[in-house]
Amino acid sequence: MAPRRAAALRDGEVSLRDHLIAAATRLIADRGTAGLTVRDIARAADVAVGVLYNHFADKEELLALALHQHVREVERRIGHPDTSGTPAEDLHAFVTHALAAHAAFLPAFAGLIGQPEVFARFDALVATVLHGIMPR
Repeated sequence: MAPRRAAALRDGEVSLRDHLIAAATRLIADRGTAGLTVRDIARAADVAVGVLYNHFADKEELLALALHQHVREVERRIGHPDTSGTPAEDLHAFVTHALAAHAAFLPAFAGLIGQPEVFARFDALVATVLHGIMPR
């Protein structure tokens, strides 16, 4: 008999770990990280709080992975500024792009000012991805 799937995943093909990261990523995108709790993430993922600790060492690991996913999604959404026009058009494109990035990233990171462990894990994760060690 196959193992029972979590109710939150019965209709999908995504792993529970990826589902939890996606739920945390949605919360970060919607409201930032200020005051974000494990209970909030579990509720958004439609799982019990303890389930998170079966897939992540701690909240900081989950947040670092969700922040990384959030950054990747924002980068895909806003792309790169089109700098093929006049200098004035290029400057406008660059400033518009920078403001969109700022609006997406500031709430996501500002709530973590007092949590240096999340920043350290995020930094390590980004460094790992940049050096090609981690797939995706």
